[in-house]
Amino acid sequence: MKQTLFFLTFAASLTPAWGQRWELGIGAGGGMYTSLGATNARGQTADAGLGRGNAITVSVGQDVSRHFTGEIRYVWQNNPLRLKSGGQTVNFGSQSHSVAYNFNYNFGQLEDNFRPFVSVGSGMKYFDGTGQEVAVQPLNQFAFLTRTGEWKPMLTAGLGFKYRMSRNIALRLEAQNQMTQVPTKVIAPAAGTVLNGWLHDFLVMGGISLLF
Repeated sequence: MKQTLFFLTFAASLTPAWGQRWELGIGAGGGMYTSLGATNARGQTADAGLGRGNAITVSVGQDVSRHFTGEIRYVWQNNPLRLKSGGQTVNFGSQSHSVAYNFNYNFGQLEDNFRPFVSVGSGMKYFDGTGQEVAVQPLNQFAFLTRTGEWKPMLTAGLGFKYRMSRNIALRLEAQNQMTQVPTKVIAPAAGTVLNGWLHDFLVMGGISLLF
């Protein structure tokens, strides 16, 4: 965690020294998580994770060369926590906040109106349970969905394109995978339950970028 925070701070401090053109972007979209298998002491299984939700994003980037852009991105999401087993589903309100530093490789030239890109990066993601806890939660033989918060290191990978509508305005569409380990304080395994692995959050976002 400390290494990732240091990387983000270091990368952000270097950004003004690189490149020439800045980009400020805002956008919205949605996200869908993969689920993980939870197995309790009796050998029973359930799917644990988060459901579908909305996303809002803000980004600040700068061209560091003709093809590379360094970018800091914030994403807010409202995907509910979820347990599912034997035809029964339990949902619990939650939201997340993620901050990452991404390196984007842009195809084509700076002057091109249409520029596809691919990106990789790392950062941190905060999972925040916001639902109402109850005395007896269904499927509590597997896990408890809790009103707590937890930070997790995060890796990102994505692709997309930018279409410049004018000198200073561009449309942007992209798909991104945010990868974190399961937040076991927010989705707390019951005694004897095995729940681990990586969550994949597949995001599709569109928006507008200001170029200056």
